[in-house]
Amino acid sequence: MVTLELHEAQLFRLLCTCFGNDRVIYGMSASAICDGDFPLEDEFEEDETSWVAEYKCLFAITDEAFKPKLVVDFVPGFTNLIDVIQVNKRNAAKSFLNARGIHYIGITEDEFSKMKNPDSNFDLYSLLELKVQTGDIALEEI
Repeated sequence: MVTLELHEAQLFRLLCTCFGNDRVIYGMSASAICDGDFPLEDEFEEDETSWVAEYKCLFAITDEAFKPKLVVDFVPGFTNLIDVIQVNKRNAAKSFLNARGIHYIGITEDEFSKMKNPDSNFDLYSLLELKVQTGDIALEEI
């Protein structure tokens, strides 16, 4: 059984409501998401290739053919200490996934709080529209 923190479970429920229970996968590795298409040596430094393959994404969203199309992770907001190594790893993972046609979206604590606030006009769909570059993918395709 998988144990999620409260905010992870809440995000999981939001994603399942939006995309369907069978299309939201928890804790999938970047290498599994990319079908074992590991980083090329010219994409990353030698010490980065091993952790990119093992990088665990919080949630992967698949299309109707069950091919991953979107990765959603929580990222630290501006109020927390910034771990430069983690930021670099997250940016490298995002580049790695994007190069393979899989979008990566990081959600800050502030953004998630706004989505949960019933008085806010900000919801998950609005966030996805803001974070997915125009023309990259139609949300209806996911």
